[in-house]
Amino acid sequence: MSPDEAAFLNAIRTNPADETARLVYADWLAERDDPRADFARLSAEFLRCVRGLAALRQSAPVEWVRYVDPLFERFFFVTVPHIGEAIEFVIVTAVHIAPCDSFEQGQTLVTLETDKAQIELPAERAGCVVGVIALPGSRVPIGGIICACVARETTERVPNTLPVPQVRRQPFQDFIADLERRRETLLTKPETIHVLVAHNNTAAAMLFGRGEVVVAELNARSELGFPSSNLLAGADALNVHLRALRLLLARHGQPAWFAPGAGESP
Repeated sequence: MSPDEAAFLNAIRTNPADETARLVYADWLAERDDPRADFARLSAEFLRCVRGLAALRQSAPVEWVRYVDPLFERFFFVTVPHIGEAIEFVIVTAVHIAPCDSFEQGQTLVTLETDKAQIELPAERAGCVVGVIALPGSRVPIGGIICACVARETTERVPNTLPVPQVRRQPFQDFIADLERRRETLLTKPETIHVLVAHNNTAAAMLFGRGEVVVAELNARSELGFPSSNLLAGADALNVHLRALRLLLARHGQPAWFAPGAGESP
């Protein structure tokens, strides 16, 4: 492995939610006609889609999400079950399903083998295969992942009418509105500001990536005239945090149905 590739992989390991690092790595691989480039690029797209779904599902009706959301409600892994106290791993001898295959509850998905017996692993519920991780010949520990699936909905029919989504702010617009509304009170309790900033930054890192949050805060400090290394408190900390949240939203966009409330100009 070259030093350049090692640096790319280390950047991804350090911040696995940063899609930019994956895209740059994908471009680097593509320039060298490396077939792994497509995988690296799709992994970045996957992160973007997951963050987008996490944000948008906050405003969608629960019943509607139950039918169309493949990740948060119905995504599951098929794993090697606990077989016996003395057994630590199994050998996959046969895989009876492939990506995009549908299967029924009770259908045999894979055949496993231990030093004592051969075991057919049935599906606990009906679904569709997203990807097969353990191929024939694989040595998989107890609890290890065999395949990733999306569960099929029950036989109940989709109702003729589903709830209409109500217009509401995204979570970070709610954070901004709440901080602005409580500004005067918060300035009398500086310790509360730090707690709220930490909470919001954790949520922002989950949605946008830790690297994006750090960059937004540095940019906010620069715009407001604060050094990048100084520990801020009180009104300064609050103003920088509000600006950083607005920068994150401006850079990543927001749904067309969003309408800012009073006092929430970008």
